[in-house]
Amino acid sequence: AASRLNGKLFQWQIQDGSQWLDVAHDDIIEAQYTLPMVEGIRLHTARHGTIYLDFDKMEIVGSNLKLKRLTFPPTQEMDEYSWYFLDDHSWREYGVQGEGGTVCSINSQDIEQSYQQNPQGSLQFTAGHFQYRLDLSAMTQINLVTHTRRAVRRLQTPSLQGAHGSTGGNGLWQFLDEEGLWQEYSQPGILKSVSSQDIETIYQMNPQGSMRFSAGWFSYSLDFSAMTQTNLTTRKVRQVRRL
Repeated sequence: AASRLNGKLFQWQIQDGSQWLDVAHDDIIEAQYTLPMVEGIRLHTARHGTIYLDFDKMEIVGSNLKLKRLTFPPTQEMDEYSWYFLDDHSWREYGVQGEGGTVCSINSQDIEQSYQQNPQGSLQFTAGHFQYRLDLSAMTQINLVTHTRRAVRRLQTPSLQGAHGSTGGNGLWQFLDEEGLWQEYSQPGILKSVSSQDIETIYQMNPQGSMRFSAGWFSYSLDFSAMTQTNLTTRKVRQVRRL
């Protein structure tokens, strides 16, 4: 059985047959898991070859292997979680003022408190001129007027996990846009994309690896060794640089 070591608050495991085995160096997995826009990670393992971990479904795609994430709460603190909904373009945290000054009547702390009391329940709130219901079991948000449904995510706050610790650097990451101009990856908060800090953290853990993230309706793969970004739908490849 896994145990909490060196203050580590998580452990990723893969079931191989009847045994649950700890994943070594799972800080790389955790760093991507705690980013709302990242959907999963591709791992190259000696035992199972190349596998893809789907964070939304918590499964290993195309395999009979099983996946789980253990958590070990701090002794005198409670785990903290952030709650996000998927708007028309990006993942946004509840309680963070949106475009046009829209204010939400609840924040991540409010939602987490309700979730802890009843994970199968729901709660209602307002944002702007609309009322919404948040279904904690289905992880969906419903506009009670238009009946529009949006996906919801619950993620453990990175600051409590050590996933974004001292390994992060100050590298500035940019991609080459359609007009031949270098654009910096978005800053944290709006979540239209990953930020330079997010990318640098994962890069420091594995400079020859890759990461996946979403922006708008598309998913992308960022290859550190090739220094390219690939749109996984259109297959459009863009150059990437680190300053």
